[in-house]
Amino acid sequence: MKYSVMSSSGALSNEEKKRLLKAIQEDEEFRYAVAGLLGLDAILNDLRKLREEFNKYIEKLDNYINNTTTAFSENDRKWEENFRRWAENDKRWEENDRKWEENFRRWAENDKRWEENDRKWEENFRRWAENDKRWEENDRKWEENFRRWAENDKRWEENDRKWEMVFAQLKTLDSRVTALEQSMDSMNRRISAIGARWGILSESAFRRGMRAILRDVLGIRRVSKLKLEDEEGIVYGHPSIIDVDIAVRNGEHLLIEIKANANRSDVAEIKRVGDLYEKLKGTKPRLIIIAAYTGPGTKELAEKLGVELHEGV
Repeated sequence: MKYSVMSSSGALSNEEKKRLLKAIQEDEEFRYAVAGLLGLDAILNDLRKLREEFNKYIEKLDNYINNTTTAFSENDRKWEENFRRWAENDKRWEENDRKWEENFRRWAENDKRWEENDRKWEENFRRWAENDKRWEENDRKWEENFRRWAENDKRWEENDRKWEMVFAQLKTLDSRVTALEQSMDSMNRRISAIGARWGILSESAFRRGMRAILRDVLGIRRVSKLKLEDEEGIVYGHPSIIDVDIAVRNGEHLLIEIKANANRSDVAEIKRVGDLYEKLKGTKPRLIIIAAYTGPGTKELAEKLGVELHEGV
């Protein structure tokens, strides 16, 4: 295509300008020819190269952007996944924190229980300590009690030993008294025999005298024989059976001992017999000794012990 650039007058009309601009826009060859005429071909080449390079850059940039977009999308996906995991992890941590808080609360309650348990154990130990002290005090008291019982046993053993000695002495004394009584009975029989021979004392006269004394002096009509069980040995120092003559007058109990010859031992004996009778019967008897003769000091002892002594049959 050939274009006429200028009119005959050398100036472009408006129509020509429009046609020229349209040709430059639409016809690439014409556009480069105009550019060459204007010295712009090098510039156009540079621009072409620049555009090509720019297009390549844009293409690379698009690729980069696409790749970057893809990478960012993947990264976003990963970040979203990461955020999701972090959210899940946060939930787990929250749940873990809740569990730890619950665990701490339980541990706090458990600590309180252990403190209460420790307090109870301390109280229990304190009570056991007090109980141990009480047992120690109790043991000490029992030891003291055992010691006293041991001392008491020793005293009782000593007392038993002394009583055995006393009983032995009393047994010896009783043998001696029995022998003495036998001697006195023998002597009394001899005296009675002598008295009967000389008319001083006869059996019938002695009996009449006793009946007269019991009737006239004491007003007693009947005398009974009674046996007393002396289990504690009050009279002779050992268990024995005691024969006594007893009479009751107007509710009064009379314990009577008839002797041809009375002495101090007879007075002491009837006093012990009276104590035995009072213990067994619950009644204190009136003590009476009737004797033909009395030994020295017999009257004085009878008065002192409250024994009535009738002498001189």
